[in-house]
Amino acid sequence: MVGKVLDYEAKRIYNQGRKEGKEEAWKMGKEQGQMETLIAMIRINRLTLQEAAKIAGVTEEVFRERGKAVNYPPLNPFGI
Repeated sequence: MVGKVLDYEAKRIYNQGRKEGKEEAWKMGKEQGQMETLIAMIRINRLTLQEAAKIAGVTEEVFRERGKAVNYPPLNPFGI
C-alpha cells in the first residue's frame, strides 16, 4: 500500500513539473517571438526604439539588453 501511495505522489509531482515546464517554455517562446518581431520592425524603420520598448512594456535600456540576447535571422540572408 505504501508503495502505491509513493508511486502516485511521484507521478503527480512529475506531471506537475512537466505542466509547469511547458507553460514556462510557451511563455519564453512568446516573449522571444515578440522581441524578434519588434527588432525586425526597428531594422526596417517601421518602429523606433522608444515605440518598441513601449509595446514590450519595458524601458529602452531593458529593451536593448533583451535585444542583445535574442538570436534573430537576418532580414535578407542573401545581402541583396
